[in-house]
Amino acid sequence: PDCVIMTAELAEPGSYGRIKRDHAGNVAAIVEAADADAWEKAIKEVNSGTYFFRVKALADAVRNLKKKGSKGEFYLTDAVENIIAAGGKAAAFKLSDPTEMTGINSRADLAAAYAMLNRRKAADLMAAGVTVVDPANTYIEESAVIGRDTVIYPGVFIKGVTVIGRGCKIGPCGVIEDCRIDDGAVIKYSCALEASRVRAGAIVGPFARLRPLSDIGPAAEIGNFAEVKKSRIGRGSKMHHHSYVGDTEMGEKVNIGAGTITCNYDGVNKNRTIIGAGAFIGSNTNLVAPVAIGAGAYTAAGSTITENVPGGALAIARARQV
Repeated sequence: PDCVIMTAELAEPGSYGRIKRDHAGNVAAIVEAADADAWEKAIKEVNSGTYFFRVKALADAVRNLKKKGSKGEFYLTDAVENIIAAGGKAAAFKLSDPTEMTGINSRADLAAAYAMLNRRKAADLMAAGVTVVDPANTYIEESAVIGRDTVIYPGVFIKGVTVIGRGCKIGPCGVIEDCRIDDGAVIKYSCALEASRVRAGAIVGPFARLRPLSDIGPAAEIGNFAEVKKSRIGRGSKMHHHSYVGDTEMGEKVNIGAGTITCNYDGVNKNRTIIGAGAFIGSNTNLVAPVAIGAGAYTAAGSTITENVPGGALAIARARQV
């Protein structure tokens, strides 16, 4: 054919142009709703506004367009009739799902289309074994991949190229964007994760933030009001509350006390902190990077650490109580 028109049948055709066919069932014309008579308005097959033309046929057809209608406009739809009149052929591709040609002409239309796509994604996930507790209040983009037996609670936004494994628990509430979450991980309520990885069995939250390039190791725990940025948290390590770790390489089974921060920015450069396996970082410790804490080392609560701490040693850097 010289032209293919994407069409659909609608129970309520409304303002869509109607597809007129001849007695043989071939496309004969497209009639705009404003110009249609009563018989033509009763036609249920409508024009989606999507066409495929042979370039030469379209050029010839457009050259012969005439102004029409109450506004004296050129109608691209008349190109179809011109092609047929010139001996060409127009065919129709009828959509099996008419929602695929949903038009968006207002913010309300945009919201309705988003809700439709969201319902479709949730239905596909549930059919594949994912539990979406409240689909109407859960927002999952088409690009997201989620494994079987994962539970998604209400208020969660899952965006971008996020991949979530099997048997995870996500939410309620929170935003996950461009992340990889491995099997059995738990993301508790009101967390924000971006471009990060959470490995198998790890727990994040509630109220935690993972900034880009964070890597939370297997069975590690990131607690409430904790923030991680561009850091690797080792297997089984714990950072439970009110702490910030940035630009850090952390070993296995490290304990980060409440209120601990890595002072990674000196005003010019971002500097690295290294914390060895099994280290115990006391509450309210400031680790002034670049600095290294050896395996099994301790820092006393309230210390400001500016020098490397050897493995197994205890570092105290605070004023004496008087």
